[in-house]
Amino acid sequence: MALIFSASTATAAGTYYESDAELKSAKKLLYQERYTEAIGILKDTVASEPDNADAWNLLGYAERKTGNLKQSAVAYNKALGINPNHKDALEYQGELFLMQGDIAAAQENLAKLQSLCPNGCEQVDMLMEAIASQ
Repeated sequence: MALIFSASTATAAGTYYESDAELKSAKKLLYQERYTEAIGILKDTVASEPDNADAWNLLGYAERKTGNLKQSAVAYNKALGINPNHKDALEYQGELFLMQGDIAAAQENLAKLQSLCPNGCEQVDMLMEAIASQ
């Protein structure tokens, strides 16, 4: 799967975080597949900014990539609890569901993404492709 991240570190309410630099560093590590290092940064970020859906989403991604599926699920649930329409979190959580063999849950995430992106978006394409490859 391709690595996609929203460019914004804003919440649904439009608040920007002090952690923009930390998230940028974590994203760089994720692109380099240095997941454990990214996890350290992201855990610090969510500890200081527990309502940062982007940080929780990235933490879920990093945890999933290291095989820590339980921690990944917790992080995605936190991200979606903060912002239920977080497209990246919905797509990545859908991929986690597929890893766990829960195709129906992945399809639910796909349906929600399709409602959020009536004209299509990268997250819909990626999750649709992942589901089709099952």
